[in-house]
Amino acid sequence: VVIGSYRGLVPLVIAKALQDNGEGGEVLFIDSSLVDEFWRDPVAVREYLEHFGLQRVRHFLMTTQEFVETEEYRSLDSVGLVFVDGYRTEEQARFDYEAFEALLAPRGVVLFHDNMTERESNIYGAERIYRTTVKAT
Repeated sequence: VVIGSYRGLVPLVIAKALQDNGEGGEVLFIDSSLVDEFWRDPVAVREYLEHFGLQRVRHFLMTTQEFVETEEYRSLDSVGLVFVDGYRTEEQARFDYEAFEALLAPRGVVLFHDNMTERESNIYGAERIYRTTVKAT
């Protein structure tokens, strides 16, 4: 599970690893495209991912709060990796973690991006600056 990604580097790298190791699996990529319109067009998203020769990424244009209400979420058995790179507040990072904590495989891993410092972020535009507080989680 990958939550958030500006242009998809992490879901692409993980999908490539899954493809190369030949053991199956897929990347569930949750991104509501709050930064810009990049992830909003399903056809463009599919073409973008296929451009890299990757078929194992399913994109969900929604927040984690919305995703946990879906049938896809309810049907999950086990998750081996959760990469949290969405809205970088303590509260959101905690929600993202807790949404998948009970689904983690016995040797599953959770990674948090941008978790070393607190700072002001303007990734969502000058009018929506906020303080990143993942470090406090």
